[in-house]
Amino acid sequence: ILRQIGKSVVLGAGFGMGWVKFQALQRVGMLGAPPNIFTEDTAVALGVNIEFFNSRYGKSALEALPPGWGGREYEHIVHCACAKAIIDGYRGANPQIREFWNICQQALIAAYEGKEIEFGHAPIIHTEKDAFVLPNGMKLLYTDLHATPTRKGIEFSKQGRRFRERVYGPLVAENITQAAARIIMTDAMIQISKRYRIVLTVHDELLACVPEHLGQTCYNDMRAIMTTPPVWAPDLPLAAAGGWARNYSK
Repeated sequence: ILRQIGKSVVLGAGFGMGWVKFQALQRVGMLGAPPNIFTEDTAVALGVNIEFFNSRYGKSALEALPPGWGGREYEHIVHCACAKAIIDGYRGANPQIREFWNICQQALIAAYEGKEIEFGHAPIIHTEKDAFVLPNGMKLLYTDLHATPTRKGIEFSKQGRRFRERVYGPLVAENITQAAARIIMTDAMIQISKRYRIVLTVHDELLACVPEHLGQTCYNDMRAIMTTPPVWAPDLPLAAAGGWARNYSK
């Protein structure tokens, strides 16, 4: 459970997930994990002041009280207090990630205004009207980007398939991260396919089918290719692990 919570925090909080959503996802089970409710023991371990949380955020927590939890408000407050402590801890320990959100927010403004700016490490990405141009020339498109004034400032939205969807700095950070990862993965696939027959991909895994006597050689070659940084990010730390067998297994 602790491993799953840690994975949930990294994959969610790294892209702006707040404590309200985090507590809700923990409750139902996030990323395939079993449902999890934080308890007073968790609060003690995290050093959470339940009374302080309730005085500052109790109203917001109760607004997120799930159906069927009437009479269990205190348990819910404890759960939410722990969720907030975990999210706050992650953000406090990773100021560079929060700064990247801000950079992406400014880049989003530039894309809306049709300005071209470069950003990212090196830099490797630049903006144009309603789009972000990636290192390989492909684009992240935010169709019909709109800006709407709100009490909290300017909010951006793009046209989705069926309705308008909100766009904000952390989401842009997530889109860029996933797009860059996809480029690295597919570039590796192209190089590997010149030597071996790729038969399957599973998330960030590549699988090739080769004669048994080439199993170790194939694995060594694939690992070498998948840990070679792209020319546009020569100092990018890449790691890969795996093996070979007669059948596919995790």
